[in-house]
Order: sequence, then structure tokens, then C-alpha cells
Amino acid sequence: MASDQGQYLEPVKKKPKIRPNDLKNDNGNITTDTRPMCKYSVRCFKSSSQHKKEFQHPESLENNSVERCHARDQEPRHANSDKGLPLCPKGVDCEETELIHFAEFRHPVTEESKENSDNENGSYSVKEQDECDEVELSEGYQSCEATQEVMDDYEDKPDEEDGINNTLSSSSIPRDDTVLSRGTSILRCYSILTEDERKELIRRAFELKDMLKKELNDTHKIIAEKNKMLKRVHSQLEKTSKIEGEIEALEKDEMVYFPLFAEREYKEGSAAQIHFRLAESQFYRLVDTANKYRVTKVDYIVNPILLRMFKKAQDNLKQMRGESDSYPVLAFHGTKEENIHSIAQTGFRLPGDANFEHATDSGNYGRGVYFSEYPSYSMTYIKGASKLLLCQVLPGKAYRCMHLIDGEPLQTGYDSHTSPDGKELVIFKSHHILPSYVVYYGEAKGDFSYQNE
Repeated sequence: MASDQGQYLEPVKKKPKIRPNDLKNDNGNITTDTRPMCKYSVRCFKSSSQHKKEFQHPESLENNSVERCHARDQEPRHANSDKGLPLCPKGVDCEETELIHFAEFRHPVTEESKENSDNENGSYSVKEQDECDEVELSEGYQSCEATQEVMDDYEDKPDEEDGINNTLSSSSIPRDDTVLSRGTSILRCYSILTEDERKELIRRAFELKDMLKKELNDTHKIIAEKNKMLKRVHSQLEKTSKIEGEIEALEKDEMVYFPLFAEREYKEGSAAQIHFRLAESQFYRLVDTANKYRVTKVDYIVNPILLRMFKKAQDNLKQMRGESDSYPVLAFHGTKEENIHSIAQTGFRLPGDANFEHATDSGNYGRGVYFSEYPSYSMTYIKGASKLLLCQVLPGKAYRCMHLIDGEPLQTGYDSHTSPDGKELVIFKSHHILPSYVVYYGEAKGDFSYQNE
């Protein structure tokens, strides 16, 4: 058995443990540093002295990238690239993100430039700052050279047709793929671009601006065409909703009667039939079923002067009370047949006006003009007559009377009165009344027959 006692064994050297804050430099040597590693590592573009004191960076970044950034900012071309442009009022504190702003104003990018800006404007305090601005880039953003790639991708995309449908449905500018979508990070890098790169970036920004202007102008043209089309449709609808001769009567400010009768044939869109059926249905809906009456004829009243006054009163009521209280109500008025024409011609007279007469009393529920939605109720004021006025009235905010208030004026804060049972409606302003129809009625005997039979 051989003895190893006389043989010398060389002790094994243990490798030093690498602590979390120990890093290898570019040469592979271990260096001890108590500063935490910058989270951006080689992608860090921060160059302030305070940032470098607080965080450690790979030596390649500290020795090359930052120095290269400083060198580019100190190159003479930056001093002359914005020559001729006015100095931005905010200087290095400018937070503008529009590329067009960079094309219109000169911006200092170094501490020396900032001092010159302070001298020119005389309004900015000097802050300690390195030559390069601190820039925090997003995780996916690697370098300013990405700007060129984005713009090249945009140029490679084919232009879309500028037709009406395309303009309305979607924009022809792919904004998500342009330099404008890069936000603050790409604009901050503007300060380290060369003069040619700046010019190219600005040129393309102006191209996008021109495309947006063209898009906007095309949209305005489309809207104008649509408005013209709507006006034509509206004009056609107005014509179809008017009785033959009604438009001429409105233009001449003449009061005209349009006699209407029941028709067996259904004529879709016929204004004459619409007016007749409206007055007829209003009569039959609320007439007392114990009395058998039949509508034989309807005179449609067109009075342009009274119509304008009524529409103006309705607009004023809408502003004061709101839309829900501005709608008119169709209500009947019973009067002597010889009074109907003068009412249709000049409107209603109110108590106190010349030649005004109450048919029965001085106004049980107020000193105004009385109407009812129930034709049988209005007929009691004109026994033996065969005509009723059907008017549009604006009750607005109505005051319900709980007892007789003989001859009382309008209650403060209200626009009309109603009887306790709600069957009588008292209107106190003549321009809140528009005579619209004269309804002819008679006793129903035998089967109904049309006029032309």
C-alpha cells in the first residue's frame, strides 16, 4: 500500500461569491457597487448627474451611449438647425407634444441654450440640468431610430380612395401606425435628431396635417350635400302635407276656407283626408252617445296672421313652462253661426274688448274664453245651430277651480283655468287660440251616404 503522507496537496481556491450588487463590467471583471441597478439598463436615456449618482449602469452605456448623446447635442448643426425660427416662450420647460409646434418654434436643448433663452426672454429661472433632457421611455421603445421605421411603414401603405362612403365610414389616415402615436417619448428624442432627421420628421408631420385638412374639407362637403338633400325632402313633405292652394294662401297672408268631405277612397298622404278625419274623429270621440249626430262637412281654416301669432305664443310657452306644457289641445267652442266668420278672420275677442258679449254668464270660472273637448258640452250654448268651431288652444299650466269664481282674472302663476270636472277650459289670451276647423253636424238618420253618391 503506497503512502501519500509525503505528497503535498495544493489547497483549492474558492471563488468569491457574487453579491446581488456586484456586476461584471465590459471586460468581465467583477466590480463592487452599492448603488442599485437602473431598471432601464442599457436602454436608459437618462443623463442627469443625480440619476447617475443614485443608480449604476452598464459601463458600455455610461462610456458610450451617454457620451454619444452629449456629443450629438453639442454638435454645431443643432445650433443652426432652427435658425430663423422664433424662440419658444417656454424654453426648455416646454411640454408641447405637437410636432408642428417644433417646426414653428426653436427650442434650447442644453443648459447653455437655456441660459441664452433666459437672456432673450428674461423671464425664466435657471435650473441645474445636464445637456440631455431626462427621458423615460416605454418598455417597448428601444431607440429613436424607430421613428424612421414607423414612417417608412406608413409610406408603404397604399392610399385609399377618397370617396364619400370611405370618408364617412373611416379615416384614411392610419394614425395608430404613425409617428404621432408615439407620444412624449418620440417627441423628447427630437432634441437628439440630426438636422436632416428633424426636417424629414417635420415634413411628414405636415403631410399628415394636410391629409387631415383634406379629410375635414371632404367631410364638410358631404355634410353640406346631406343638408341640401334634407331640405329638399323637407320641402317635399311640406308640399304633401298641405292642401292644394294652402301654400299660396300662406304666402299671400289671406284667410281661406277649404271645404272637406268624407271620401270612400283611401288616398295615402292626402292632406285633405287627414284634416277631415282629424276633425271628425275629435267630434265622435267625446260626443255624448245618447245623442246621435253625424259630421257632414268640415271647413279647414287657414289664417297666416293668426297662425304666426299662435306659433310665437307656443314657443314662448315652451321656454317658460317646458315642452310638455307647450302642446296645444283640440277643443270646441259654441257660438252663434254669424260670429264664426269674424272669429276665423280676426281671432277671438276677450272680456273687456269692444263688442265682446258673454253668451250666458260673466264667467263662472274666470274672465276668459270658454272651450270644451266635449262637443255635446259646447252644443248647449248654441241650441238649434249646426256648426262648432274646433280650435287649437294652449292651456299651459292650468288652474283647476274648486268652486265658482265669477268674473275673476287669471290666477297668478298659471296660464288657464278649468272647471272642477275638467270639462270646461278657460283661455285668457287671444294669441293662445287658433281657429282651425268649422265642424258641420246634423242628426243621424238612416244609412250614411257620401256626397258624390
